[in-house]
Amino acid sequence: MSAPERAQSAIAIRDAGFKAMKIRVPQTQLELGIETFKLIREAVGTDLEIMVDLNQAWRMPGDTRKSISLETAMNFVDAAVDYGVYWIEEPLPMEDI
Repeated sequence: MSAPERAQSAIAIRDAGFKAMKIRVPQTQLELGIETFKLIREAVGTDLEIMVDLNQAWRMPGDTRKSISLETAMNFVDAAVDYGVYWIEEPLPMEDI
């Protein structure tokens, strides 16, 4: 789903009475994730909490992609904070204890 489409869905979710939405951000589309947060905030302000799942700790069988680095994860989290993201699930790989 594109960033503008997510922003439109955020409006619909808010108007339906929900207080939060969770977005999966693929590790290969982190910049799109940040753009999505920006457009959601422009569309609904702070009326809706944004939660994010980076899916770093759980993978489908056969998914052999490398996880993002700690530095990349921290940069993403820092950027997400600028848009008031409430919660980020699995920003680090499962092996990172």
